[in-house]
Amino acid sequence: MGKKIFMMLLVEAWNECHTNADRQLLIRTVENFVNTGVFGTEQSQSQWKIPIKPDNEIDSITFTAWQVRKIMDRLMELAPELHLEGPRLAEWQHMLSKYLEVLKHAFQHEEFQDAEELELFQDIVDEWFFLYVQLLGFPGQTNYIHLLGSGHLYEYVKMWGSLYRYQQQGWEMKNGIIASFINRRTRRGGAGGKYGPAHTSRIIPIMEWFQRNMAWITGEAESYFNS
Repeated sequence: MGKKIFMMLLVEAWNECHTNADRQLLIRTVENFVNTGVFGTEQSQSQWKIPIKPDNEIDSITFTAWQVRKIMDRLMELAPELHLEGPRLAEWQHMLSKYLEVLKHAFQHEEFQDAEELELFQDIVDEWFFLYVQLLGFPGQTNYIHLLGSGHLYEYVKMWGSLYRYQQQGWEMKNGIIASFINRRTRRGGAGGKYGPAHTSRIIPIMEWFQRNMAWITGEAESYFNS
């Protein structure tokens, strides 16, 4: 959801640019904000770039889960730098403020205390969803945003309790580790090393590494040394 919101804000600001100079200024503003204030610092800057298509339009943006969280925590500070004016800026700020409130409750580790607290959560979601649809309409919709606005998440939490225990972000982040390892430390391609006496497949040792890592994280590995 955060990636979609960031993308919609960026595209709206991009469409307000009337000259190439305006677009270049927007690119510098956003990249400097992200690289020195979100992913990095003034002393240790990140190297994130806005992806631009050959036709001079903004391409799809991809972030990891931790990058999205960092972006959304600071997005209200970026909005005024994008030359959105008057009521439109106020609408964005109001929606973003309410969105952060939704996230605070949606990703809490603790169980909701009672049905009243859960109902209050859905009330906050309803307020945010109204602001969001009013601001961005149908183009701003995604499956996850529908999940919140329709009340599906409310029903899931009501039935199963806190969903934090079911989240798979830890495993999803390992996809990036796999891609990084294979792209940077192997020759890729070919038959993957599954033929011949050398058997140089990289996937098998990576998955074995993950198994060992998971065993220590969960504490299961300790039983082999303490029994």
